[in-house]
Amino acid sequence: MKINLIRLKAILKKEFLQIRRDKSALLIAFVLPIALTYIFGCAISIDTNKIKIGLVIEGTQTQAVSELVDSFVGSKFVVITKVARSRELIIKDILSQKVGVGLIIPSDFSKKLIKENIASVQLMTDGSDPNTAAFAGNYVNAIMQLYAQQLNAKKGIKIVPNVIIQERFWYNEDWKANHLLNIGSIGFVLSIVGTLLTALVVARDWERGAMEYLIATPITIYEIILGKIIPYLTLGMCSFFISFACVMIFFGTPFKGSILIFALLGFFYLILTTSLGLLISTASKSQFVASQGAILVSMVPTIMLSGLIYEIETMPKIMQFITNIVPAKYLIDAMRTLFLMGNEWSILAKNIFGIVAIAAFLIFMIFRKTKKTID
Repeated sequence: MKINLIRLKAILKKEFLQIRRDKSALLIAFVLPIALTYIFGCAISIDTNKIKIGLVIEGTQTQAVSELVDSFVGSKFVVITKVARSRELIIKDILSQKVGVGLIIPSDFSKKLIKENIASVQLMTDGSDPNTAAFAGNYVNAIMQLYAQQLNAKKGIKIVPNVIIQERFWYNEDWKANHLLNIGSIGFVLSIVGTLLTALVVARDWERGAMEYLIATPITIYEIILGKIIPYLTLGMCSFFISFACVMIFFGTPFKGSILIFALLGFFYLILTTSLGLLISTASKSQFVASQGAILVSMVPTIMLSGLIYEIETMPKIMQFITNIVPAKYLIDAMRTLFLMGNEWSILAKNIFGIVAIAAFLIFMIFRKTKKTID
């Protein structure tokens, strides 16, 4: 692959001049991110009805503990996915997002329940998903109250045991559900902006005949592709940091990770989306078709299949499998980790790899489909 820097510089200069004159590209890059971020933060809410719980039984499993476990097993609102003797095992499962919450039954549970009618359990929740944390607290409290009523009826006592739930919310101490959507809105903006910018502009060049002039010059197909991607990748990074600033300023969403990793993540994802837009415009060569195609392949999967609005775990198995080819799924998961957890590489690494793999495939398809012909 030979690239002449003089020719590449010339086509980049042409594209940046066109961007300066093109009001639609500037609106997409600078106004649309602010509007979308604000709408997501103020107008959308989410809900859930299924909680995955990991149980930790620290002491001997007495009859009282067994009855408590049975109360959770019989509930239709929670699913016990793991029972362990050490809380460290459940902590690892929370970090890897295998369970949403961990319920710790201490070793003196039965003793205190019998002697003092007071027992405490600890509920550990993943605060990066505050919606799950809120429902977990409500469901566990309801199950514990039902367990207390059953003890009362069985033993014939008049004093209802005082079951105290000690909650600890991890990674989202403020317990604000809107943080989740605010973070996801950045991924939504990148999906729309990156794809639309290159899809519309390159398709417009085909409609106006500008591409025919480029094809007639000595410039190579690699220089054309780089000349089209680099300027809009630059605009996309501006949109990325505008959305980030909006989330921080408007909604006060905490950020615990590395800004360098965050910028690198956005850079990789914008390579993906600008490549996707270029591929769409190359295939359609029409602004109308390119715009519709860009919205279809970027907006719909991001909303429906990325985990932004609807939980992937509640989808049918076939749909869960399809989500693996949705780029926004990896971006949103990685950004939630950076914002609310920090640099947790066990989650970040697999998501970055997913983004890079899809981006590499799209770039391969661009080079294969883009020919220096007018056909």
